[in-house]
Amino acid sequence: MGLMDAMVRAGASALGSKVNERKASLGTFSKARLVPVGSKSGAAPFEFMFNPDNIQMRKLVQVIESPEQGQDQGRIQFKSGKAWDLTLPELIFDTYESKEDVRKVYIAKLEEFVYVDAEAHAMPRLLFEWGEFRPDFELVATALDVRYEMFLANGTPVRAKVKLTLKSYETEKKRQDASQDNALHSPDHARIYTV
Repeated sequence: MGLMDAMVRAGASALGSKVNERKASLGTFSKARLVPVGSKSGAAPFEFMFNPDNIQMRKLVQVIESPEQGQDQGRIQFKSGKAWDLTLPELIFDTYESKEDVRKVYIAKLEEFVYVDAEAHAMPRLLFEWGEFRPDFELVATALDVRYEMFLANGTPVRAKVKLTLKSYETEKKRQDASQDNALHSPDHARIYTV
């Protein structure tokens, strides 16, 4: 029985040191940033702690399916591409220690990204940065889901969990440059070559 107790204690000690190592390594994670682009107001980047188990990126393509007689499947033709969707799941903002309103400290800053910029008459454009993870396109916020989970006795919210959805954005200049670079060459049109 003494040998078994010693083995259990040794295992618990080893497990405890691994948990402490994990906690120490979590403290070194890079902060994530949403950086406003092209804003005349000079809005500051929004920094936040970020340690996700996943980041979801999704791109859809719109196609036309034309039925063909006697075929199991119709002909699929490309119609257009759609914007990238980038979903940041469960961002946690907590002000319990300082007893401040989490809405004023964090959520109000995020809300600025889902409202039209009055000066530019457009959605604020953003870059998302998290260490080496940086999508190479500008984004606009298309959905902000906030769930308040902890309150002080007077009803002040001090913890919020947020899900933020962003969509890739192309400026008119980038769109024109891309259309020139990606000019479609149709194989079913007759061509004339002078020799």
